[in-house]
Amino acid sequence: MSEVRSGLRHLLATPVLYNIFQNIVGANAWRREAVGRALATVTKDAKHRVRVLDIGCGTGDVLSYLPANVDYVGFDRNAAYIASAQERFRERSARFVCDELTVDYDSQESEFEIILALGLLHHLDDSTAESLFRTAKQRLRPSGFLLTLDPLYALGQSKIARYIISKDRGTHTRTEMEYCELARRVFNHVTCDVDQDPLRIPYTGVVMRCAI
Repeated sequence: MSEVRSGLRHLLATPVLYNIFQNIVGANAWRREAVGRALATVTKDAKHRVRVLDIGCGTGDVLSYLPANVDYVGFDRNAAYIASAQERFRERSARFVCDELTVDYDSQESEFEIILALGLLHHLDDSTAESLFRTAKQRLRPSGFLLTLDPLYALGQSKIARYIISKDRGTHTRTEMEYCELARRVFNHVTCDVDQDPLRIPYTGVVMRCAI
């Protein structure tokens, strides 16, 4: 994983400051809307508990707006993030793992209806991102899907938005075409939804839905 942690950006490694920043800029609201829209068709009429895997789960905030019939597993390499999530969501049907999920990871958590990788791809080079897609595909149920959400560079975006995105901790922000082509190396069905104004600050983002 490639990211910049110098200057003020290293403060985002602290769970409390990370959550405050995400709420201030509107990132959590963007995730909530994107995830809610994607999950609605899966969870609304589900007669069984829905299994959700969150790769790069951070502090696990997504769990706060997932319905009660969800069994959730979150992976993240940041021990402080995981500890914060475990404390906050100890009453939920959730498991948080401080580790990196890979194709070879020895886990019984093998099939999920929904896999999330929110704000993760722009931290990964192409090879690592492709590995993530393969890991997700391996652990999806045939009818399941992977949902990703990231900043992107786009024609016509404002100079301020481009500058803000360039200062992200992740160093692999791509164009819509680059994200989609990368996903299509592994998944047969990929849709991209570009949002020109997803946050409270100038920003451009993309939500991808990938299915087998």
